[in-house]
Amino acid sequence: MRDLFVSYATTAAVQVATLVTGVLAARLLLPEGRGELFAVLLWPQVIASLSSLSLGNAINWRTARLAAGGADAFVKLIALGAPFTVLGILIGWHVMPVAMRGYDPELVGLAQMLLLVLIPGQLVFGTAAGQHLALGRVVVWNLLRLLQPLGYAAIAVALWLGEAVSPANFALAYMASGLITGALALWLLAPRLMRRDGRLGPGELKQLVVYALSVHLGALLLLGSGQLDRMVLSVSLTPADLGLYAVALSLVGGVALLAQVPAILVLPKTAGQSTDAGQSLVMARYVKFTLAVAGVGALALILLAGPLLTLLFGAEYRGAAPALRLLAVAAAFNAVQNVLAGGLQGAGRPGDVNRARAAGLVALAIGLALLVGEQGLDAGLLGAGAAVMLAALVQVLVGLWLAWRRMGIAPSRLLLPNGEDWAYLRLRLEQLREGRS
Repeated sequence: MRDLFVSYATTAAVQVATLVTGVLAARLLLPEGRGELFAVLLWPQVIASLSSLSLGNAINWRTARLAAGGADAFVKLIALGAPFTVLGILIGWHVMPVAMRGYDPELVGLAQMLLLVLIPGQLVFGTAAGQHLALGRVVVWNLLRLLQPLGYAAIAVALWLGEAVSPANFALAYMASGLITGALALWLLAPRLMRRDGRLGPGELKQLVVYALSVHLGALLLLGSGQLDRMVLSVSLTPADLGLYAVALSLVGGVALLAQVPAILVLPKTAGQSTDAGQSLVMARYVKFTLAVAGVGALALILLAGPLLTLLFGAEYRGAAPALRLLAVAAAFNAVQNVLAGGLQGAGRPGDVNRARAAGLVALAIGLALLVGEQGLDAGLLGAGAAVMLAALVQVLVGLWLAWRRMGIAPSRLLLPNGEDWAYLRLRLEQLREGRS
């Protein structure tokens, strides 16, 4: 429970820093510039995720299970991912001009440069940051989570004060803050990597690669369900309309951040349980907590969409309100599904996660085809929001059904609090008060 409260305090600070950067970008760049920044950051991140193979997830899963880490496993799996990093850069370099054909060539060149940094950085620095959580260093992990958005916000403020505002400079600021955070994560992990424990044999290496590929399939499905709408809109909308959608997503990101902590913590917590009953109990508590928190956040956005957009970003962005309401509902559904996914992965069932995500991706593709673009109803932002919401609903329903079928956890147990949950909550709150007194 202490880890959860520390993580949520960090999440609140992350949200504040992210909001500052989002407001500055929206007000200074205006809808068209905000849309250009969105596209420049979108495509390198998508391609970096495609080429990662989720090897970092495999290292962190092993570390969480064995409570041991070292240079052997870290270096071997990073080395295994290096050729795919190079391949991702080469493919992405040629894909970028096609994906961003409607944008200024200078912005396309900047996106290609980001590829050179994001793809290897995600493999090495992202894995290093995850190792701290897998080793139980929750405070360190939270500090690293906070550093990147704080650094980005600080550089954005400097750009504003120095009158050097442009989509390109904001993109460079994002890249710089990520590099600083990743380098610090690796430096802090270095003493642990010097140890000789946790050696990785050929048999276990093969097992981890199989696990990574299974997880990566799920990651690809998650990437598709989380990014397909953005990729479609980036090529079908004007930069100004894309800027409206980007601002709506930034507010919905608050709901996603609220659910991010339990979604990350549930995997090592579930993996650390030695019995099926223990795994089921951990999953149920995290899902219920997430549903309550994300539900409140989504309801607030639905009720205050128009005023919030005007207050924070300006009257130019009020047109994003209808899409924002639909995206808020989708965010609540996705929050529950992400915790379910973490629990199923921790229980060694990544295949079930993939099935739920595949169902959501299919629903999203159908929804976008019907509601967005000239071949469909051409509903624009509203159509994209509706497609995302329906896809999220399909995904969470399939996830609940799989948890029931595979692990025997009824949906009512996952979603509805019982007397045991209230007793556990009271006990934890009493322990927290006693610790402060």
